[in-house]
Amino acid sequence: MSEYLRSVLSALPDLVCVFDADGVSVDVFGDVRLLPAPPDQVVGRPLGAWMPAAVADLVRATIASVAARGGHESLVFEYVVGGATRVCAARCARLPDVGGGGARVVMVTRDITPQARLQNELAASERRFR
Repeated sequence: MSEYLRSVLSALPDLVCVFDADGVSVDVFGDVRLLPAPPDQVVGRPLGAWMPAAVADLVRATIASVAARGGHESLVFEYVVGGATRVCAARCARLPDVGGGGARVVMVTRDITPQARLQNELAASERRFR
């Protein structure tokens, strides 16, 4: 990957992960603070080695689906990062097979914790006033 593109991806406020079809992480960019482990413990390892099991299963199934069929899929999940529960929204898409490396999937993840908290507070408020 060019240094130009790597710099652009690193400036994003989102976490960008590239996975192979089996859910092994190939690369990470952007807001690595959303990772539940340091990047050097993530790259080259399967999801289940660094992500909570329930979330790893959900993400792995989404990756397998996108790798097989193409298109895009979205998912929302929660997990603990740095002692705080985070709510994240992610979108996955299959990448072109460059150089015969097999199917790859990019997952762009955004921390939506503040929005999720506001939605929960609004729903609670609405229930109180019914």
